Amino acid sequence: MILLYFERIMPNYMGFNHRVNYGDNQSPFGILFSKAFAYVFQREYRFLWIAEQPMVIENLDEIINDNQDKLKSILPKEVELTLGSLKDIASIKYKKS
Repeated sequence: MILLYFERIMPNYMGFNHRVNYGDNQSPFGILFSKAFAYVFQREYRFLWIAEQPMVIENLDEIINDNQDKLKSILPKEVELTLGSLKDIASIKYKKS
């Protein structure tokens, strides 16, 4: 459902989703969907969107350092997804110090 909603807003992007693999068992999607075994308790699921046509920006360092307004005009606009409450499926774990 999330991928379909996003495709309506940003049709020139390809969406991927997959559970994160932990430990030595690297995900078929590579490092973006792989984490160290120490994080297995997170049971994470990730989404990723990639532009179908990669963007080439000339003089990127100059734009980043000197012209934030130009950078904002080049990059795609933010997309906000409202997913609703996670309280029935998620909790906050505090690390003991």
